Amino acid sequence: MNSMSWWASIPGATLGVKRSAQEEMALRCRLLQSRHIQDVLDRCRDELADRAKEIGPADLSSNLLERDVIRRGRAYLRPPLVTGLGFDLFNLVGDATGSGTVARYRKAGGLPMPSLMVDAVADALRYRLGCNYVGVAVGWSTRSER
Repeated sequence: MNSMSWWASIPGATLGVKRSAQEEMALRCRLLQSRHIQDVLDRCRDELADRAKEIGPADLSSNLLERDVIRRGRAYLRPPLVTGLGFDLFNLVGDATGSGTVARYRKAGGLPMPSLMVDAVADALRYRLGCNYVGVAVGWSTRSER
């Protein structure tokens, strides 16, 4: 179901989809990465034709998708308690969590999710909320040996 298909449920409405699902996904990814300047310029040209040259430089400082993703993602800020992760593996993953925090989580019966994984999960959450897809691959790095 693409982002515009809800229009089809409105009586008398015509479905006006300009982008395919793949194009929409690519646009949302560019928006989350703040790499959408060409999209803004193209939209200005579509809307204003020759007058687009008169509006001055495009401004990317107000990214509504990114702002919404950040606002909705605040519920996931704390590192979750992880169980079943041995302390040796926890150290192997590599972590910047303070020893006091580790001690509190151990008292609760687990460990905090390692910092590198928290960063990966936070980045994945941005794409989950903004693009409705996500994938996180956890594996061994021979370069960093963790």
